[in-house]
Amino acid sequence: MYRQFGVPRVLVADQRQRGTAWKPYIDGDSIRWYSPAAIRYIDTSADGINYKSASYYRSPKILIRQAGVGVNAILDVANAYCPQSVYMYHVKNRHRSAGIDEQLLLSLLCSRLFHLQVFMSFGEIDSSRAFSKLTHTRLSRLRVLDPAALVDHVQVVQRIQHAVATLSTHGIANHDQEDWDIEACWGGVFGLSKADIEGVIRNFSHVHANETLLSLFPGGVSGRESYWVSVWEQAAKRCGVSL
Repeated sequence: MYRQFGVPRVLVADQRQRGTAWKPYIDGDSIRWYSPAAIRYIDTSADGINYKSASYYRSPKILIRQAGVGVNAILDVANAYCPQSVYMYHVKNRHRSAGIDEQLLLSLLCSRLFHLQVFMSFGEIDSSRAFSKLTHTRLSRLRVLDPAALVDHVQVVQRIQHAVATLSTHGIANHDQEDWDIEACWGGVFGLSKADIEGVIRNFSHVHANETLLSLFPGGVSGRESYWVSVWEQAAKRCGVSL
């Protein structure tokens, strides 16, 4: 709610209102690991509010929720506005020309391999040390991808992009196969062996059972390590990835 000249005025609505000033809007509460966000609408004509230009919010872009343990990120294709508590990322042209786009980057940010890096780098294995807020500085410390690694993996990259398109449209529910296909494909790009995968899963078994971990591994990891290794191996076979 916003007051203009003392009169209450609604700035954000669940349904699009009349007028071209109403733009798509996504807030942090609707950003959940891969799931399509609920689109609301914001009135950009209110006086006294310094909105950025519409070009700033151009899509496609990645939206990352600031609050919460781990990484909650989605793909936005609606040119949606967002609050300051949501980070926006676009792929630079020089990286795009090397084969990296928002779908590919999103899949890496949402992957278990990247989450393990987050947990290990920021002490989030122990729940008493877990952070509840990401920052650009923290994210910038993390390793992502050398575009040269994609040169020999054209088909794998295409499979990742297809799976991300499915998850971004339908969400993660009932699409765990696409989710694990992405994981296996990234394992192939990075040249992971079965021993490496076992090591990744073993490290996850030490992470406290937070909401993000249970999204990545429904039912948890501890005591089920061999099961999750087999899930990864099955995905690798589907994707033609050698271990």
